[in-house]
Amino acid sequence: MVKNVLFSSQILYDNAELASRDYTFVMQNDCNLALVKAPQDVKWQSGTSGNGHNCFVRLDHHGQLAVLDDQYNTLWNSNLAGSPNGDYVLLLQINGQAVVYGPVVWSTSSAVHLHALVQES
Repeated sequence: MVKNVLFSSQILYDNAELASRDYTFVMQNDCNLALVKAPQDVKWQSGTSGNGHNCFVRLDHHGQLAVLDDQYNTLWNSNLAGSPNGDYVLLLQINGQAVVYGPVVWSTSSAVHLHALVQES
């Protein structure tokens, strides 16, 4: 069973996690979604601690990742607008980044560096 992937329409319930090497992407029982490097170094979090009960994370068919409470209120989302309908996947990579692919529409890293490819002639 793959433990570092969440597909469109799948849900990560409280205390459930994705894991890859030293990293976990966990829906904590206090309703906070967190990216944690072992043993307990929080690298990113949704900031939703204490804002609901029985929360869960869902990835929808527009690539939107959202934390919802037991009343289906959205506590946090990846704030995407206009993403095409399709099949998406959240992957917790071995470098600790949690990334939505389908194309890439969201990442836990706000400082992604892109390097131009230079073709030598």
